Amino acid sequence: MSNLIPLDNVSKLPAHLQAFATEGNEFGFSGSSFPAISLKGKVFTIVRGKERTLVTKPGGEGEPAPSLEVVIINVGPKQGYAKTFYAEGFIEGSAAKPNCYSQDGISPAADAQEKQASKCALCPQHAVGSGATNQNPKARACKSSKLLAVAPAGQLNDPMLLRVPGASTMALSEYGDFLSKRGVKAAAVVTRIGFDYSVAHPSLTFKAMGGITAEMAAEVGPQVNSDIVKSIIGEKVVPAFESDEFVEVPALPKKAEPVAAAEEAAPAEAPAPKKRVTKPAPVVKDEGLDDAIDALDFDDK
Repeated sequence: MSNLIPLDNVSKLPAHLQAFATEGNEFGFSGSSFPAISLKGKVFTIVRGKERTLVTKPGGEGEPAPSLEVVIINVGPKQGYAKTFYAEGFIEGSAAKPNCYSQDGISPAADAQEKQASKCALCPQHAVGSGATNQNPKARACKSSKLLAVAPAGQLNDPMLLRVPGASTMALSEYGDFLSKRGVKAAAVVTRIGFDYSVAHPSLTFKAMGGITAEMAAEVGPQVNSDIVKSIIGEKVVPAFESDEFVEVPALPKKAEPVAAAEEAAPAEAPAPKKRVTKPAPVVKDEGLDDAIDALDFDDK
C-alpha cells in the first residue's frame, strides 16, 4: 500500500480525489463550529474557535476594512427573528453561553440553559423596556437578530455566520425589497456590507455590487441547502428513525401441570413470535449555532 496518495496538502488533491470532496465532517461530529463574523467596535473580525482575525484593507498595512463583499447564501429564520438573552448582559471575551435563546423566535431552543418562558411572545425578557439603557429606554433584554450565512466573494466554499442585530434589520429588509423588485435572490448577488457611521452602535448597510458569474453560481448553488449553511441559520434537522431490528421476547416459564394421556400426544405449542420493537430516535444536539453565537458581540442597542 506504499502507493497511496498523501493527504498533507488538501489544496492540491488530484482530480480523482476531488470527485470525493466534502463540505465537512460526514459523520456528524466536529470539534469546532463554523466561523462567525463579529461587529465589535465597528470592525469586522472573523472568529474561528478561539482564533480572531481582523479583516483589513488590501495593502492597508493592518488598517480595518470598512466593508465586506460577500454572497448572502441563505438567511434564517424565514419569518420573525432569532432571539438571544444573557441575564447579566453579554460580556466581551466571555465564553459563557446565553441563558436562553431561540433559533426561530417562537419558542426557546431545546438546549437553552434557562428557558425564560414557554413562548417568546410571552417572555418578560422580550417586553419593551426589559433591557432599558440611557441611550434606549425601550430596549429589550432579549436581543433580536437575523442569521445570515455569508461567504466571501472570493472564497465561496467558506460559509460563516453574520448576525444582523435588531438595529440593522430594517436596512436588511429594505435591501430585500430592492432585490425582490429586480427578481433575484441575495444568493445571486455580490453584496457589500458596511457600517452606518452616523450612529454610535454597530448598524449595518447593504449594497448590491452586481450579479454573480456563472462560475460563482456553480459554487453557490450546492451551498444554499448544505448542512453547514442550515446549521448557521438554525435550520439543521436530525431526522428520527425506526429500527428494523427484531428482538426476541422469551416466554415466561409456566408451572408444570398434570395432563391427560390424550393431551400428551398433542403437538407442542408454537413458540411465541418475535416482536418488532421500534427504538426511539436518539437526541442529537447541534451546538454549532450556540457555539458561534457565544463568539459574537451582543452590543446592539
